[in-house]
Amino acid sequence: MKITEKWLKEKRACSCGVNWWNENGSPETPAGIIQEAINTQQWGYAYWIIRRTFNKKQSVTLAIFAAEKVIDIFENKYPDDNRPRKAIEAAKSYLRNPCKKTKAAAANAAYAAAANAVYAAAYAAAADAAADDARNKMRVTILEKAIEIIKPKETV
Repeated sequence: MKITEKWLKEKRACSCGVNWWNENGSPETPAGIIQEAINTQQWGYAYWIIRRTFNKKQSVTLAIFAAEKVIDIFENKYPDDNRPRKAIEAAKSYLRNPCKKTKAAAANAAYAAAANAVYAAAYAAAADAAADDARNKMRVTILEKAIEIIKPKETV
């Protein structure tokens, strides 16, 4: 998939995003945009392109990866809440067997647990004196995984 200014505007990119894209070399692939967003710490632009270019399998794969990176933080804070762990397992089941039953189970579990895991991780990180640095390192780790996930699709 080639990213152009026309494509960005058709996908309703904000004018700031289009300007950023132009000012940062006009990357022509989702992976290129994600990498440039990492380089410039413009996390929102990376998330925007992921939402518009990843298919369901890629999105679920990235969500599992991200959730597994923060699950320990959540479980340390809420040891009796197993919803995020169940959501991860449901999502993995969906990837192994993408049928109606596993899709519904994954969606229900994920929506119930994803916000809790993310907020708990953010809360725990905020207590850390180096929270911004830790958050940014986690963002980079997750976005680098996104590049790894999208690259095979780009070469097809």
